[in-house]
This record gives sequence, structure tokens and C-alpha cells, in this order.
Amino acid sequence: MGCPGALLTGWLAPDDDAGAVVVDEFGPQRVTWPDGYSVERTPEVVLRDSLGRLVASEGQTVYVGGGQDPEDPDAFRACGHVSRDPP
Repeated sequence: MGCPGALLTGWLAPDDDAGAVVVDEFGPQRVTWPDGYSVERTPEVVLRDSLGRLVASEGQTVYVGGGQDPEDPDAFRACGHVSRDPP
């Protein structure tokens, strides 16, 4: 299955259940991050890629490519571009 072409843009925010969400104009959006990505609290929320590199910190704008998660329809599945920089 390919990666959908939607783009979620918002700021990274903490979430007690999901670890981190992306807050856009519609409110908090739960994200299924790509394999290997991790969310840490240090004490602020940070998102790291599969190599451990910092992708975004709490409050920073993040651009997430993907679309609706077929396994979790209430989540956005990140499978494309994930960065602080627009695609």
C-alpha cells in the first residue's frame, strides 16, 4: 500500500495517551508515527526519527505527510515527509 498524499501541518504538543499530537486548526490530531520514530519527554515533548535525530520539539511547527490510518481511523498515519520544514 502506498502513502496517501495528505499533509498535516501544526505544532507538536504533549498528549497523555499518545505521547504527542499535532495541533492544527481543527484541534489535536493523533498521529501514528513511522516505524522507528519515538516521542520523549525531556521534560518537554520531542519527536525523534529512526536514527535518533531530533525532528521537532514541543511547540514547533511540524509538517507530516500521510493520511488516515487504516488500522486506526481516528489517527493520521505518517508515512511521508516528517519535518519542521515544509515539503
